[in-house]
Order: sequence, then structure tokens, then C-alpha cells
Amino acid sequence: MRPISTDSRPIRIPMSAYIVEDMVELSQAHGAYRFVICDEEEEKPRLLVWIFKPSMKLSYSTSTAALIPRSGSIVAAKILFKVIGPGGSSAGFDVKSTLEKHPNFSQAEQLSYPIDICRRLAALLRESHSTYPSNRRTMSGLDAGWLQRS
Repeated sequence: MRPISTDSRPIRIPMSAYIVEDMVELSQAHGAYRFVICDEEEEKPRLLVWIFKPSMKLSYSTSTAALIPRSGSIVAAKILFKVIGPGGSSAGFDVKSTLEKHPNFSQAEQLSYPIDICRRLAALLRESHSTYPSNRRTMSGLDAGWLQRS
């Protein structure tokens, strides 16, 4: 194999792109836009996610960034979310009791990932949440954030 150029690098696809693609596939197949993200180990809900806009162009800038670059122009999915697992408001609940507290998610699809992925996803959503203006950070009782698609 011959490289195209001496400074070419392999394409880096963010972890969030795989998660969003799972949600988009389920949305197209079942018409579901709300998801309960569970950890595979304990089978407990960790996040409630509503994929509000599956694909949009987004330019952002933030003063604090650990997981996302300080600024950029990207293709992302707008996500409304609630963290309910470790570090969230309802740690330890099972899926049934969580859905009783959040009836808008009663018909939600369930996705399961390793707990480390759930934690990283929650951290990415919280960090992206801070890039929105303060008056645009919540909607329908859920926090607004985004996940990079590509």
C-alpha cells in the first residue's frame, strides 16, 4: 500500500458517532426517537436520550473543554438527555421504575453499552450542554446537548 501523502493520517471517528448511528438506525427501523441507555454489567438505566435532530451542522466555542475541542464546526446530532445513572439523580433504579418517573420514555428503545461507555457518553453530553447559551440548555425538562457524528 502506498500512502497518498507523507502527512496523511487515518480518519478518526469519534465514539459518539457509533452511538448516534445505533440510535438513527433504530429510529429509521422503528420510528423510536427516545432511548434508555443501560449499562451491560448491571442492566441499570444510566441515561435517557431523545434524539431531537439526527443531523445538523454546528459551530461552537466553549471556555472549558476536556473531552471536546474548545471550538469547531462539525456535523452533530442534537440530543435531549437526562443522566440517571452514576452521578445522576436516580442512581440504582431499574428500567421499570425509571420509566414510571419519566412517562415520555415509556415507549423508548433500550440500548446497552459497557459502563465505561455510558459514563463517557454522559460526560460528552454534559460538556456539549455547556456550549449552548444558558437560556437554550433545557427543553421539556431535559438537558440539551449534542453528539458528534463524523
